[in-house]
Amino acid sequence: QTQAYANEKEIKFVALDSLVIGDADGDGNTDAFDASLIIKYSVGAITDSDLNLAALDVDGDGYVDAFDASLIQKFSVGAITKFPVEE
Repeated sequence: QTQAYANEKEIKFVALDSLVIGDADGDGNTDAFDASLIIKYSVGAITDSDLNLAALDVDGDGYVDAFDASLIQKFSVGAITKFPVEE
């Protein structure tokens, strides 16, 4: 039923059991490219239909913004090993 709703509304459907926290492009990895997509989204260069927004609020504040991008960037270089939403 939820996938049918997404199809009807022409929005991307993401099954939560396959969700990778921080993975903006849906390739199964969380990396610097995902952070760059969030920055593009935050300045309006791409739309939310291009992203897995459910996976991107990595700090859990209810917004997808530059701070989420910075956390993803830190994760991608090993400066952190998990996101605030995982704690």
